[in-house]
Amino acid sequence: MAISLEKSLYNRRKVMDNVKEEIIGPGQIREHYTKLNPIGTTIFDSKDELYKPYYWEVGGVKEEILQRETPTQRYVSGHLFPLGTSENDEVALESPIGEEPNEVQEDDKIDNLFERKEGLETTEDDGEVELFSQRNDFMPSTMGLTFCVNKDLPKLKVRIEGGTYTPHNVKVKGESNSVQWWLRETVEGIWHLPLSDLINHRQMEKQVEIKNKKGEKISHYHIQF
Repeated sequence: MAISLEKSLYNRRKVMDNVKEEIIGPGQIREHYTKLNPIGTTIFDSKDELYKPYYWEVGGVKEEILQRETPTQRYVSGHLFPLGTSENDEVALESPIGEEPNEVQEDDKIDNLFERKEGLETTEDDGEVELFSQRNDFMPSTMGLTFCVNKDLPKLKVRIEGGTYTPHNVKVKGESNSVQWWLRETVEGIWHLPLSDLINHRQMEKQVEIKNKKGEKISHYHIQF
């Protein structure tokens, strides 16, 4: 029996959505999940309650909770880290990205990234050298996108969407040890870019405000074009 085009497109979309969920997230919120109100440390009456799947809400939107893994353990792509974070920095995996950065420390990290090393020379005669990943390599903190548009297009609407994960402690009543879960919060920023301005200036910089689903500004994100 031949499969219709409509059914094939449906199957294709389903496969793509499943792959996206596995690689970059977020995971689906299924009907049997229980809503969590994360205020302070959550204390459950039993381990059975601890092991149930949960979600939480932000601005009326159901959001994912990672209960067994950190975001970097759960997803393999789509990660951006604070500027200057190296692979062996524990902050990359264990500290919330929502902490306010120290401006002086951030400036020092930028200077260190572009520090000029004295007495080092490179020549084309050295040939190609294969570089292996090092533990102190910097984690990705930027990303870029190149595309073409019709020059007669009046403007572009640039929409950025992602998620921030904040740690939340949970425990079972009567036990001393707590478990760390990760609460996802969808964030979004929109920039209306007049192409005439871009053509005239050749290059433009714009800091885009990032907000959550409540419309609250997320100040610890710096998105610049």
